[in-house]
Amino acid sequence: MPARVETAAPALRPITAGAVIRDEAGRVLLVETSYRPDWLTPGGSVEAGESPREAAAREVREELGVALSIGRPLVMQWAQEPGDDHGVLHLAYDGGVVDASTPFRLEPGLASARFVAPAAVQALASATTAARVEAALRAIASGASVELPEAASTSSDIARAGTATARSASAPDGAQERSAHPQVVLRSRFAVDDAVLSRLHAEAFGGVERLQPWAARLERHGVAWIGAFEGAELVGFVHACGDGGAHAFLLDAVVRSDRQGRGIGRRLVDRLVREVRAVGCEWLHVDHEPQLARLYRACGFRPTAAGVLRLDAAEGHRVGRRD
Repeated sequence: MPARVETAAPALRPITAGAVIRDEAGRVLLVETSYRPDWLTPGGSVEAGESPREAAAREVREELGVALSIGRPLVMQWAQEPGDDHGVLHLAYDGGVVDASTPFRLEPGLASARFVAPAAVQALASATTAARVEAALRAIASGASVELPEAASTSSDIARAGTATARSASAPDGAQERSAHPQVVLRSRFAVDDAVLSRLHAEAFGGVERLQPWAARLERHGVAWIGAFEGAELVGFVHACGDGGAHAFLLDAVVRSDRQGRGIGRRLVDRLVREVRAVGCEWLHVDHEPQLARLYRACGFRPTAAGVLRLDAAEGHRVGRRD
């Protein structure tokens, strides 16, 4: 059963805050997620009511299960994708030095954490993350903060900043966008083949494959739907239904099992958020399994109290609880 319902609200001028943490040998801590190929430094979006330094401390505590004293800011960089109305301000703080044997308690969605020699960071992290780590180490050595030149937003920028990087205008029908994997293209409101989507959905959710009237259902109830394609082959999908007003509901997010771990799911969700906002919805809701908590939090969703009622005969009127 899904762990909880989360809701994303519109946000402007996003800021991300992270921490550069080292061990006694000068190695840098990177974390590996279960939903993207490149490694990251601990960090995430600054939430309402907190400072960037407080956000960095909270992200470290949530991701690693340790409370660290966050030091001075080391690196600042503004990133903005061409044609995007919003950019992302990145701040990296000094997370200090910790014992390499510290037992981290990783949150769901993180696969591992590793101290890496500075020269090896670029082999695991994106070029953008590697450049920020290198600048942070220079700032630690010099005692002065570093402002990096403005950069184009990357897929990790979008994920860390959450929904605030969404464009203000909806893409036209059939619009395409390349995902984090160069062979995958995202298509909005594509012509749905019921058999193909039913097969993908059954494979992902472990059910018996039954032909579902996806095309008619989406045309009647859908606010937006996005497909991820490798050539002509559908490898990922997500859609949203609305209440005719301010609320929409993210449903049936799926990436084919042999295409997972490439960032496709994150890009599908980010694109869906963009299009749901463009049609005038103010809130987007999702429920999910516990292991997907970090993915949705990276996309800007925040926990709320919620309940679920299963309406089939086996459950009767028992209300499902979400702890």
